[in-house]
Amino acid sequence: MLPALLFMTRELVSMFNKNTYTVINIILLAALFISIMMLSNNFLKYQRIDLTENSLYTVGEGTKNILSSINEKINIYFYFSEKATAEDAYLRNYATRVKEILEEYTLHSQGKLNLQHIDPEPYSSQEDLARKYGLQPIPNNLTGEDMYFGLVGTNATDGTQVIPFFHPDKEPLLEHDLSKFIYSLVNAKKPVIGILSGLMVHGGFDFARKQPTPAWVIIQQIEQLFEMRTVKSTSTVINDDVDVLMIIHPKKLTEETLYAIDQFTLRGGRVFAFVDPYSESDPEFRDASAPPDKGGIQSSNFEKLLKQWGVAVSPNEIIADRHHAMAVTSATQKRPVRHAAILRLGSDAINRTNAITSRLNLITTAFSGHVKKLPNSNIEMTPLLQTSTDTQVFPKQEFRYLPDPTKLLSNFSPLGEKLNLATYLTGKVKSAFPNGLPNQEKNDAHLNESEENIHAIIVADSDLLANYLWVRVQEILGQQVTNPWANNGDFVIHALDSLTGSGDLIGIQSRAGFARPFHLVDTLRIKADETFRMKEQQLQIELQEAERKLAAIQLQRSDSDSNTLTDAQKDEIKKFQAQKSAIRQELRSVQHELNKDIEKLGTVMKISNIMLMPLIITLFAIILSVLQFRKRNRRLRASAK
Repeated sequence: MLPALLFMTRELVSMFNKNTYTVINIILLAALFISIMMLSNNFLKYQRIDLTENSLYTVGEGTKNILSSINEKINIYFYFSEKATAEDAYLRNYATRVKEILEEYTLHSQGKLNLQHIDPEPYSSQEDLARKYGLQPIPNNLTGEDMYFGLVGTNATDGTQVIPFFHPDKEPLLEHDLSKFIYSLVNAKKPVIGILSGLMVHGGFDFARKQPTPAWVIIQQIEQLFEMRTVKSTSTVINDDVDVLMIIHPKKLTEETLYAIDQFTLRGGRVFAFVDPYSESDPEFRDASAPPDKGGIQSSNFEKLLKQWGVAVSPNEIIADRHHAMAVTSATQKRPVRHAAILRLGSDAINRTNAITSRLNLITTAFSGHVKKLPNSNIEMTPLLQTSTDTQVFPKQEFRYLPDPTKLLSNFSPLGEKLNLATYLTGKVKSAFPNGLPNQEKNDAHLNESEENIHAIIVADSDLLANYLWVRVQEILGQQVTNPWANNGDFVIHALDSLTGSGDLIGIQSRAGFARPFHLVDTLRIKADETFRMKEQQLQIELQEAERKLAAIQLQRSDSDSNTLTDAQKDEIKKFQAQKSAIRQELRSVQHELNKDIEKLGTVMKISNIMLMPLIITLFAIILSVLQFRKRNRRLRASAK
């Protein structure tokens, strides 16, 4: 009995000692963990490891530079209705994303940003303040209450910036919008946009209707967001307080004006130029004295400066793109036909990685040229808008009198490469006037080379600014109502918004996944359209041939009654009708084959998405089970031995 009691006592003491050691170890580990956390918060405060896909919480170098330039205290008030969105998981998740990146901004600001989270409850003073700042109350469909999800920033000089509402579909531009928000608080002065135009963008007079015409819608939008200043085409200097010089269809510019633009660019001024080889919006386009073979005088004249910047836009070349051709109504066709020189540029033609164009879905152009980089040029050129590879270049005189746009598609010979419709240029350049203006006194302020990289956007079309290509304008109760149907206006505003910022802001890229167009389906449709067009042309030829034969038979008739058909005529008509019916049947067959190919493609995609992944997982599980079974059998056999 005694040995058993002694054994039990030793075991209890051993267990007590083990438990004591375990508790002590846990306490020591907890203390060590807390110490490490305290040390990291003090010494590793600004160090982060971002393991998310697309580095969602890693701000770019441009953003870091903007945050490091803050020299005063900036207050940021993040308004989000926590209670009103309690059942909206999607919006709450995005709010968490916004809040976390704002906290990341505050860390990189070295204490210059003061972030406050505010939940504006209904009828509270906080809600009144949110409305005063201009935040948009959005009704919650689930609770019926107004909810807020916006941002307000104030600086030491009473400057205010507001993001009325964070739309989740703009998440790809979240860093860009927030960095622009901070940049505007640091630089509170409203940007100045200088407009130098060879078109009547500011309005004019319609002699046909005998009434004045309003300014183009794009000019009205620029006036709402920026301080706009008109620059005359005879200006001899561009003032330094102009942030961006927007040049629209430049032509007949004097050497003095070109020199002023040249020096403005070299001093660091930003340029947004629309250089058009064939401007339909030019009132001189309809000048009867302009010979068609020379293209009239509707081409922009900006080659001297473009050449010095390392690029060129040919004044005599127009691009045609079968893939992006827009359906239009022509004078010779009863139904809409595809015009290869009037383009609808979808997501596959738009640079989805640049902040300027990443949120655009549709850009329309008409009779555009293309921007190409010159040999031995050191300029860095980033495409913003491009054609497809199914593109051909035509001499512009072919478009002056083109009643039937389907002729462009006859004998079409694609280049097999993409052409640039709009590009962003950056790099150091030299002056187009190395010795200054001729026959003038020496200018001590003359620059032969840019001190820093220039920033310029070149677009090879000016018609995309015209109302008819992107916006419907109506007069309702004496008020002008605009309804955009394309993103041309957004493109211009985004470009100006980026150009008026710092170089750091311009370089900030979007991060989210992008739309994936059905390229194969589009290709099938284009091929079918080409087949239909060829069949229609064949039908027209056969119709003309049948009518010719009928006319020949009519001349040979002996019957004096013109209303009576001869047997030969009847036979010819029956033959033509049978032929026509056969061709129509063939047209239906082509359409059927198109639909069958698209349905087949859809079936393959469904099988891939619905069945392929579960099948792969199942096979992986079976293989793993077999391997585990074999491993277990080997262990059993080994233990049996």
